[in-house]
Amino acid sequence: MRIWTGVTDNTWFTNLAAIPGIDEVNFWHPSGKAPAKMEEGTPFLFKLKSPNNHIAGGGFLVKFERLPLRLAWEAFGEKNGAASFDEFARLIRTARAGKATDGEDIGCSIISEPFFLSRERWIQMPPSFVLNTVTGKWYDSSEADGSFIWEQVHLARRMAAIQAPRIAENLPT
Repeated sequence: MRIWTGVTDNTWFTNLAAIPGIDEVNFWHPSGKAPAKMEEGTPFLFKLKSPNNHIAGGGFLVKFERLPLRLAWEAFGEKNGAASFDEFARLIRTARAGKATDGEDIGCSIISEPFFLSRERWIQMPPSFVLNTVTGKWYDSSEADGSFIWEQVHLARRMAAIQAPRIAENLPT
């Protein structure tokens, strides 16, 4: 099985992990381009940016859509990882190195069944993950690194389920 590890905005992650009972999230892409060709149901893991550099959650791809920024906000609201449209637009502008957001589409990877791991459950990236990776990286569960990641995801989710139905403490800043 192929597993996508998407490089995740830390603010996006922190904001979403704090929402109780969230059923889906918009993993947005400021360029409007899909990060990779993916099929529905693909495991989509959230790899935090430096200095965290760990897998801290994930979910499963529903589909990818290009949407105008305003429509993405109307469709997903806080599930975009921001408390307001202005904050959302600021996150996109920051990711676009200050370029305007008006009138341009963003990419929306709609992720179902999102989960967010507590800091002590974060998964260390294998050495094959190059830290200057911008978008993400594929792993195959039949290979050593992919198998390790997938086993660690299952273990972390089982441990979190035993301890609490949803854990969101000790989030990155």
